[in-house]
Amino acid sequence: MKRAEVWTPAREHRRTTGSRSGHPLRIAHFLASLGAASFAIAATDPNAQSEYSRPRDAADSQIAVDDADAQVTAARARAAEDPWALAEALTSLGDALLLKRDYSGAEAAYGEALQIATQREGANSTRTLEPLRGLGYALAGSQRHDEAVPYMERALTMARAQRGVFDPEQMELLHRLSDSLTALGRQGEAERHMLYTLRLAEGTYGEGDPRVASAVCALGDWFTAVFRPISARYAYQVALDIVAHGVGADDLAAVEPLRGYARIDMQVVSYPEFALRTRGKKGKYAVDTHGHTLTGERKLTPEGESALKRALAILEAHGRDAPRQTLIDTLVQLGDWYQIKRLPREALPYYQRAWTLMTADRSQGTPGEFSFPVRVFYPTPTIAAPRPPAATARDAQFVQVEFTVDADGGVSAARIVDHDTSKRFAGQVLGAVRGARYRPKLVDGQPVATAAVRYREVLYVSAPAPAPAESGG
Repeated sequence: MKRAEVWTPAREHRRTTGSRSGHPLRIAHFLASLGAASFAIAATDPNAQSEYSRPRDAADSQIAVDDADAQVTAARARAAEDPWALAEALTSLGDALLLKRDYSGAEAAYGEALQIATQREGANSTRTLEPLRGLGYALAGSQRHDEAVPYMERALTMARAQRGVFDPEQMELLHRLSDSLTALGRQGEAERHMLYTLRLAEGTYGEGDPRVASAVCALGDWFTAVFRPISARYAYQVALDIVAHGVGADDLAAVEPLRGYARIDMQVVSYPEFALRTRGKKGKYAVDTHGHTLTGERKLTPEGESALKRALAILEAHGRDAPRQTLIDTLVQLGDWYQIKRLPREALPYYQRAWTLMTADRSQGTPGEFSFPVRVFYPTPTIAAPRPPAATARDAQFVQVEFTVDADGGVSAARIVDHDTSKRFAGQVLGAVRGARYRPKLVDGQPVATAAVRYREVLYVSAPAPAPAESGG
């Protein structure tokens, strides 16, 4: 019996022919394609615990906070005879506050727990691992990445010393550390950590295990975040191959890479940084403020749409077994896709289905995704370059625009209310805002217009952009 072939752009045209996909793409091939240095991962216990995970799936984060706070109060009363009980209770409180995204509260709880452990047994005590890790997460959540990285790096060193360099519990820590390093512009270090998690997952679960696909998707997400769409697409294709050959192309595990593949297209159309790193046709192109030629096409692809529709079909086929939140997120993403294509009538049914699922439990209140217009497409002007590392507030210029988001997600009545840049740059920002598309606000499941929406574009223009470059024939 022939195996089902996974969907990928390169194979879409062969799906109806019955041809085989051959052997699954292997992680080693993937890393080689990226020019990554190879490094061996020793075989680990097949019964090893899955990757480290905080209790982030609690149904009611406030209940978790209240319970942890009660534990801290009780532990304080006997802290003199049992300080470790207080440290553990504070760490649990930090976990609960982190789940609730109360980063300042989590920072305080983890910080006190770390202080107790350090004072009692020293900075290298095994008891400092959890507070160190939590403190790094809390600081990263507050966007204080420069402070977060040292704590997470210490936690990583300690975790490897305690549990070995191949312990799978370090995966989440590596991902979060990579996020903070990326935010600080240290992409080389971040990429090394991300590639290590991929090798670690393969060594832990075995080559071709569907759980490896999740690690590949995480790498794809990282490539997307750093504007490397070609590598991101390849990552999602590898993940799809792993799923197809492990559990079948129609398994729920295929949803994540399918949605990731479509997400790349949705970001490419909005950001010139993506276009800068993709291949396009030769000719005259615009340049950004650093003089980089923008050569890639910025449009949605049929392959991305097919991937997104296939993800929804898989979820629907699994009925109640499909994760409810994943179904909601996929419906919203499909609605956003059609909004980008300027097809609001096609987008609305997906939004309304998602809204219905989100409001089935009225205790949830108004769904946040539809309580205010959400921008899903913005033709970022080339003059809106990323902030240079050495730039200061004095280097910044701005344009502030006010407008109405119509019920169909379009923009009308846009006007500049303030700016301190040139009229030409201000005009480019205004034109981009007029071309934006929004997920409209829904009231009782129906789209409504929202007036007096404001957007502030910050520009870092140190010198006039050079004239558009022309490529040779």
